[in-house]
Amino acid sequence: MIGGIDIGEIWSYRPNASDLYNIERTENPQGGGGARYIQIRKSRLDDLLQFLELSEVPDAKVSLNVRSIKVPERVDAIEFDSKSQERMRIANQNRHWRTRAYGWSPAAGFPTLGPTQTTDDAAQLITSLGGLHIYLVRDVNDKVWAGYTTGSVPSPEDARLPFIEMLYTGDGGYWRYREVRRGNS
Repeated sequence: MIGGIDIGEIWSYRPNASDLYNIERTENPQGGGGARYIQIRKSRLDDLLQFLELSEVPDAKVSLNVRSIKVPERVDAIEFDSKSQERMRIANQNRHWRTRAYGWSPAAGFPTLGPTQTTDDAAQLITSLGGLHIYLVRDVNDKVWAGYTTGSVPSPEDARLPFIEMLYTGDGGYWRYREVRRGNS
């Protein structure tokens, strides 16, 4: 269990330094542009599609209402958007321009960068934390929860969980409890 949630399935993702920089930077780069989202690597796209219950990258945005692992009564919308070349992103995650999901916010302890910090600083921060993963959990009642992990596995009990590697040491992934019955309240 994570935070007392009866887990039905989990999607996790290891943001890289440029993702962290893009969602933390306070200014657009010289000449315009500049991402404000988390880019989903093609190698992890099938995991996300499985969690979103999609067979292919959609033409339209997909929105999920998510609760925070740390503040259960807080509900935010997360949008997944398609990009060119059959890619996807988690849109509008820069906290200086939009409201990021609380489970991935500084208020929940999510790592931050200062106004003058760079992608190199983001890489150093992630390394100093021992890694960074964001995740979404769908519980057995079909509610979705957002959270994150840093570092290594926190306890020997957690180390036995079947999905623990994708939350701490791997590149991310998808895990589903084989007997999950979704939509039952």
